[in-house]
This record gives sequence, structure tokens and C-alpha cells, in this order.
Amino acid sequence: MLFFCIDMFNRFKQRLAGVSEIIDDFSLEGEELITNLKEIEVYNKLLGGYGALLSALDQTIFCLPVGNEYTLLDVGCGGADTMKRVAEISTKRGYKLKMKGIDANPFIVEYAKKQTANFTEIEIKNKNILNDSFFADSYDFVSFNLLLHHFSEDEIIGFIKNAAKKTTKALIICDLHRNFLSYYSFIAIVKLFGANNMTLNDGKISILKGFKKKEWRAILKKAGVVNYQIKWKWAFRHQIIVYCQ
Repeated sequence: MLFFCIDMFNRFKQRLAGVSEIIDDFSLEGEELITNLKEIEVYNKLLGGYGALLSALDQTIFCLPVGNEYTLLDVGCGGADTMKRVAEISTKRGYKLKMKGIDANPFIVEYAKKQTANFTEIEIKNKNILNDSFFADSYDFVSFNLLLHHFSEDEIIGFIKNAAKKTTKALIICDLHRNFLSYYSFIAIVKLFGANNMTLNDGKISILKGFKKKEWRAILKKAGVVNYQIKWKWAFRHQIIVYCQ
């Protein structure tokens, strides 16, 4: 028991770095990947995975005048299930919100296009955030939803710096809190409800690559961010709003 506790403490004390997830392979395609995207959508619905982002939108977009048109860039949009949810809520509330989703995997982009075919306000593009020209266009809002833990701290600092220059209102970052309870709860839930190997493997690695609040504060300081707020949200997420005005 003692050795287990020591191992558990050491595992979550420092962020896991240098380990790729299966989905980090941008050439990945096929049925297993589609299953993974569908399972992510199911778990987002079951565990309130949309909550942190939607709460941030309540504090940014959905408190602005309704009559104006706003733009949102969703970086690393995946299967676009989150974008669909945002589109449904914005339409219900009477907002004109034009959204662009970006993903580096061409197969995922085609899947996301099919999933959003009935949403005229959503555009999906195949782009890689690591390309120098990625932040060429300006947007009112940019969201990094469950994306940044895939990258190194230096890369994240660069993304935040570049995105802040091209964002007129706010950057929204929602990402995983590295915590032993979230790690073992995820494993238990997956075993209870079932998931394919990619979902289980990547989910565990994602949590271990997540950040603690003090680590996010250090990253934001290095990125030159001054005006921001950071909150803990269910289920084990950090919600960060960087105000760019």
C-alpha cells in the first residue's frame, strides 16, 4: 500500500512529457478512429464535458449584444461535436455566431464536415497549428478545447502569444486537470461503460499530460498574459479566459 501511494504521488507530481497519444498521428484514419470520435461525444454528454467551454462562452460571447455577428475559431475541433453544441445554443439564444473548426488530420476533417453538414454557420478546415501561417486571420474569439495538453509548454506559450495577437476579444482554454482522482475515475468509467483501445489509451495519457493551476499560471506569465481568469470546472477541467481587449 505504501509503495502504491508513493508511486501515485510521483506519477501526478510532474506532468508526463514526450509521450504521444494514438490520435496525435495526423495520418490516422479508419473505423477505430471514427469509433473514438463517437465515444468522445458520448463521454462529453455523460460527464458534462461541454460545461467548461459553455460556461466560458456565457462570460464572453453570450453576454454581448445579440444583434451583432461574432466569429469563433475552434482549434483542434476533432469530430466537431462541441461546435454543434455551441451552434445549437447560440441559435437558440438568437446570436449570429460564425464558427471555423480547424484540425490537422484530413480524415477527421472530412468526418467533421459530414457531422456539420446541416450547420451553415460552421466551416471545417484542414490546418496544422504548428504551421507558421496558422494565425494569419483574425477572430473575435479563439478556443482551445482539450487540445493544448498534446503539446510541450514552449509550444503552448507560442500558441497563446500568436493567438492573442489575432484575437479581438478573448481566448478560451479548457483543458484537463492532472489529478489522481480524475485518472482513476476515468479508468473506472471506461470499464463500466466500455470504450475502444484508443479512447482508453489516449484518455489516460491525456490526463497525465494535463496541467495543475499553478502550472497554467506560469505558462500564462511566460506568454505575457496579464488579464485573465482561471477556474476549476467539472469534470476535472481548468477553464481559462484570456481577455484580449
